[in-house]
Amino acid sequence: MLVEVAQAVVFLMLPLGFFVVGVQLATEADEGATALPPPLTREVVVATLLRVVVAPLLLVALAAPLIDLPAPYLLLAATPVGINTLLIGHAFGLDLRLLAGAVAWSTALVAAVLVVVGMIA
Repeated sequence: MLVEVAQAVVFLMLPLGFFVVGVQLATEADEGATALPPPLTREVVVATLLRVVVAPLLLVALAAPLIDLPAPYLLLAATPVGINTLLIGHAFGLDLRLLAGAVAWSTALVAAVLVVVGMIA
């Protein structure tokens, strides 16, 4: 019973998280920036690549010599930038435009890769 409730909460958080990103992007649109898609600036590309490519490579480089790394760990290391990034950014006064762009573009990149892999497999 509790497992089903936890799974339902996780699935309900996904649309809520994207709503938060949408609100942030809409706020930027009110300030004169284009809302969707968020601009693909150099900073957004760097943040996306660091999260989706460099993090798994760093995990392999550090863990592979020491342990037999389970494959799901690599998958988890390559997940997109999370919504909690916006919460931390807001709390510390960071560039929310950059963070919202990183969330949106890293999610789009990972979703596209998953669709291609799903079609191949």
